[in-house]
Amino acid sequence: MTRPMVWLIPACAALLVGCATTGPAVPASSAPVLPKRLLPASPGGLVFHREPAAEQQAFTKPGSSVLVSAGEVYSIHAGPQVLGSFQIEQFKPQYSSNNRHVSSGILTQIGGATATPVRLGQLVVSMLTVPGLTVYVYFPPSGRYFELLTATTAFSQADQVFADILAYQTGGQLAAPAVANFQPLDPRRGGEY
Repeated sequence: MTRPMVWLIPACAALLVGCATTGPAVPASSAPVLPKRLLPASPGGLVFHREPAAEQQAFTKPGSSVLVSAGEVYSIHAGPQVLGSFQIEQFKPQYSSNNRHVSSGILTQIGGATATPVRLGQLVVSMLTVPGLTVYVYFPPSGRYFELLTATTAFSQADQVFADILAYQTGGQLAAPAVANFQPLDPRRGGEY
């Protein structure tokens, strides 16, 4: 079986050499950066397969001028069908998604699509659509990492699965989303990144 390439850019921040300006360094800390709880056992009855080859390519080969230092890549399966991918990437200490140049640079690199900020429960998520794929990107308040879920058109419950993942990580619950319930943010009401 041939796997379709569903991770749009495995570890997309690894390709962002020079697109972000260095802001104030984020203080180095011994505290873990990535969530302690990453993925629920089987959200939506799906299976997540870790992809070490994609991680190897993305996190060890690019060189010293990339924005991320580590991360994990998973393909998402429903039986034999690959529906999408999930990535979580940790920024190097000198970068943060709280720097607008960093977060907008990442969003710009994803297939040339325009990001639409939307609400997923109480969280702000960027949604991008490229031919055959929908991409959801979440920048947590810490600014130390970002999460990316890439969904093929066959992955109809992608928004709910992403909400389940984010709720699992925080120990909370997000309102059950549906694409129709995604509310674009209104910049007049502070709806910016």
